[in-house]
Amino acid sequence: MKMKNTALLSIYIFLSGCVSNNEKSFYKNILNDGARNSYYILTRVKTGSKEKLYIVNNYDLFGYFFTNGMAEEQYVNKAYSILIKKEAIEIDSSQQFQSIFKCLDPQKVKALQAKGADQIISQYFKGSFIKEGVSFEDQYHIIGALFTFQIATRQEDETGYLTYDRDVVNF
Repeated sequence: MKMKNTALLSIYIFLSGCVSNNEKSFYKNILNDGARNSYYILTRVKTGSKEKLYIVNNYDLFGYFFTNGMAEEQYVNKAYSILIKKEAIEIDSSQQFQSIFKCLDPQKVKALQAKGADQIISQYFKGSFIKEGVSFEDQYHIIGALFTFQIATRQEDETGYLTYDRDVVNF
């Protein structure tokens, strides 16, 4: 248990470094993508007294907040502030929460981060699409690791395969 907490703290420290203009642009562009197959977000989530590392699709996260009375512009501002300040999203542990958030093992994310973005991409992707045979659990951790390198991921509309985009900062 102590090892997992240490790994979570290490990832948090990594994520809580200085916020660059590229990082700000990356967050803004991800949060302003309201498509059904929008980009994934890596965030800490607090439910009650527990805090864990999760990925969530931007569209699904907006839907969660929308059902709780938040308009789109409010959502973008709130989520942006949470990402910039490296805060945890506080959410109740509802059924909807369980279906849209994917919990990550901080040790696995940290191990992938150590490989570097180029190695992750060459090992797990063919072109811009995930290679066949990569488990969903592994894909979730890949999404988390790539997010820390400001590489956005999403499910491609037609194929449903995981794909990445290095240029989210620049659009």
